[in-house]
Amino acid sequence: KTTSTPSGGSGASGGGSASATAPSITGFSLTDTRIKESSGLARSSYDRDMLFTHNDSGDSNRLFVVNNVGKTRAVLQINGASHNDWEDISTGPNRSLWIGDIGDNPRKRSTVAVYKIDEPLNPPNNGATMGVNSIKYTFSYPDKARDAEALLVHPKTGRLYIVSKSETDAGIYSAPENLSTSS
Repeated sequence: KTTSTPSGGSGASGGGSASATAPSITGFSLTDTRIKESSGLARSSYDRDMLFTHNDSGDSNRLFVVNNVGKTRAVLQINGASHNDWEDISTGPNRSLWIGDIGDNPRKRSTVAVYKIDEPLNPPNNGATMGVNSIKYTFSYPDKARDAEALLVHPKTGRLYIVSKSETDAGIYSAPENLSTSS
């Protein structure tokens, strides 16, 4: 069982108790039929009852903003992004969201991309679409093309980590400490 802790993080239930006023998200179903294959989920840093998700490959460059019962409250059109195979989304420092276009089932991509956006303070609550600008960072693996499923962002430093999957040689890859849009 996972509960919300008073600091806003998630943690396994244990000997302590969570604050009675800390919001908590329990199991729910995503109700928007446009969400065909939710492939990432991140919790808002502004509103703990708000989450961001996206479809796996085959969709446009958009995020769905959903509430704590799975209803879409807004759609974010990610300007400056493309959607090849989005696999994960993560929150980062300074109320940033990071979208990992890091999937590569056939392991043939020479580069993968991660998009950074500023988390909107008050997205619409009526299902409307709003545009947000992104910054694109492109990466290549040091050894060979990889198929990745997870994007981790250090909550204080913003350092990116990409986790690849494989039955024989999965790995965790760190991005450079100082990111550049020109590399």
